[in-house]
Amino acid sequence: MQARTILNKIVELNKASSFGLLEVGQLLYQLEQERGWEPLNFQDFMSLVTADEDAGGLEMEMSDASKLKGVYQHYVVGGIATMEQLKELGAKPFKFYEARALVKTPEELHLLRLPLTEIRKIKTQGDKTIDELSACKHTRTKDWRHCLDCDVWIEL
Repeated sequence: MQARTILNKIVELNKASSFGLLEVGQLLYQLEQERGWEPLNFQDFMSLVTADEDAGGLEMEMSDASKLKGVYQHYVVGGIATMEQLKELGAKPFKFYEARALVKTPEELHLLRLPLTEIRKIKTQGDKTIDELSACKHTRTKDWRHCLDCDVWIEL
C-alpha cells in the first residue's frame, strides 16, 4: 500500500472517529442531566464514567468525558451551533474544546475552520475582519512570544 493511501485512510478514520466523539459528548451531557448513573447503581456521574467496562462503566478518563460533554454544552446547548454544523466544520472535538473561550457566538463559528493560533490572533485584533487583517503590509520589526498560560505578549 502506498504511503499516500495509508495517510488518506488514517485521515478518513480520524474524521469518522471525531464525529463519533461529538455524539459521545451529547450522550454524556444527556446522561448527566438525566442522572443516568442512578438506575445503573453508580454513586455519581464520575463513578459511571471512570468505572471499568466489565463493571458496567464507560472506562473513560473523567477529563476527556468533561471535555466532550463541555463541547456539546457550549456549542449546541449554548445555541452557537447544531451538531450538523460542528460535523461540517470537520475539526476534532478537542479543538472545539480549546476554542470555547474564543468562539462565543454563531457569527464566530466560521473561525473554527482556522488553526487555534490564527483564531487567537484574530480575537486579539479587536473588531477587524479577516480580510482587513490579511491586507496588512507591515514588515515585522520585533519578535514576540505569547504566553498561553497568562495570555501576555513578551518582546524577545
